[in-house]
Amino acid sequence: MAIKPTKKQIIDRARRADAYARRGDLNNAALTLYPVIEHARDMDDVVVFWAGIRAKQGHYTEAAEWYRHLLKSHHDHIPTRQSLALCLRRSGQYDETLQQIERIRQTDPWNVVAVLMEIDTYATLKRYDDALALLDELEANVPEESASAEHLGRMRIIRLRLREDTETAQRALSEAQSTSIGAETRSSMAQHAGLALQKAGRHAEAWDAMQKAKQYRGLRFDPDEHESRVTKCIEFWQSDEAAGLPSSDEDGSRFVFIVGMPRSGTSLLEQMLGRVPGVAPMGERSEVIRLAGALWSPARPDLQTMVASGQRITKENLDKILPMMVQTLREAASEFVEGEPIRQIDKQCFNFMHLPLIAKAFPGARVLHIRRHPCDTAVSCFSQWFNKQYHFLKDPASLGAYYAQYLRFMEAWGGLAAPDRVPEILELRYEALAAAPEATIRPVLEFLGLGWHDDVLTPEQSERIVRTASRDQVRQAINTKAVGRWKDYESELGPFIEALGRDAIDSYDPAGNG
Repeated sequence: MAIKPTKKQIIDRARRADAYARRGDLNNAALTLYPVIEHARDMDDVVVFWAGIRAKQGHYTEAAEWYRHLLKSHHDHIPTRQSLALCLRRSGQYDETLQQIERIRQTDPWNVVAVLMEIDTYATLKRYDDALALLDELEANVPEESASAEHLGRMRIIRLRLREDTETAQRALSEAQSTSIGAETRSSMAQHAGLALQKAGRHAEAWDAMQKAKQYRGLRFDPDEHESRVTKCIEFWQSDEAAGLPSSDEDGSRFVFIVGMPRSGTSLLEQMLGRVPGVAPMGERSEVIRLAGALWSPARPDLQTMVASGQRITKENLDKILPMMVQTLREAASEFVEGEPIRQIDKQCFNFMHLPLIAKAFPGARVLHIRRHPCDTAVSCFSQWFNKQYHFLKDPASLGAYYAQYLRFMEAWGGLAAPDRVPEILELRYEALAAAPEATIRPVLEFLGLGWHDDVLTPEQSERIVRTASRDQVRQAINTKAVGRWKDYESELGPFIEALGRDAIDSYDPAGNG
């Protein structure tokens, strides 16, 4: 029987976890506190800290349960209820989100954070008239002491999302120049203004707005440093040392990892496969990245983790870390499939860096690598407002340099023996999937050992909640509207093309032969 930890032991672990979190290492923060958290339910500060970590890691359902626990004894604490509502919204539990917001507004009718969340929820539910009406009410009733430049900026962003007219876009661009607004909000204002201008066909102005959005964030990306880290990672996994590393005892055959550059078609592919009964489309998971971080922490929290040493890849460490991750993945799958899923799909695109590690951690797993024309990928990436994990979106040249290293990764992994050193990999093209969905998806189903289902051709009819940047696109029937969109921005893509190399673009074959 496990010995119950003392309060002092829990506090000591919480302090160590906090030290990790302050350095941006949420993986080790979670692993440090996890063994004792069930014994800390009466320690509010520890519970708040744990719930915050799990929310930042994307485990919104679990975080919501911890916030509910806190509210049992602090039911009037508005910040906790706001955190609960936010986790519920991000996990797609919209009815309960609105219930929690209503509870907040009973005490504080024009609480700006809560009302903005309510408007955002209405917009997500496509209740646009309700969202606009409430936004008008908020602007008329918000208390002067709460009407900070930051809040006004967020109101402008929501209005842009609801009504993408050029006049509102120009006003947002002008207001985004104010340094009294936080950098993230200024960036989001410029980005949404760019999208509105893009839809109006004002491509040069749209690109300029999106460039400003990147500049406001102050993203850091050093192409030479990134290339050096990629080289070390590839050299390690190609080494004899890596070949001799142990594998876990997990049966990874039910796991499917969709990889590729962001905005390359990963969401469409997952949405199609998620229409097969028994398949759990879990979205962009962080388990593999967290595993990599636990085994090889980068020098700075702003750097993406790339495992370049086998020192900590031991059987003992795998046995310690993986059970919690597998349990988390099992719980995630239960949101989509009753009982044991036949396949669990993780479409975290950045897992392309970790395919050899996946082979060790989840033996038998399979990988789908989807590619899209580099220039279409670049325009689509640049048109989105991503979190700071996408630091390579600093400018077109940085994106081109990053894309070139992604191609290096995939070429290197293609030279390793499968399934021992990398999982079995099937490559496909977005253009082929959009133009000939049935012919393209049939080999994918066969590769995964799945039978044919007509529903895969109607992903737009899925009731599944999509939380990524592709949430609007996957609600449309499969189409080729986004193919060749880059030609509207050909003159602006010069730095991207130069950094990537013209050969990588000229050799790209949408049919899948290059």
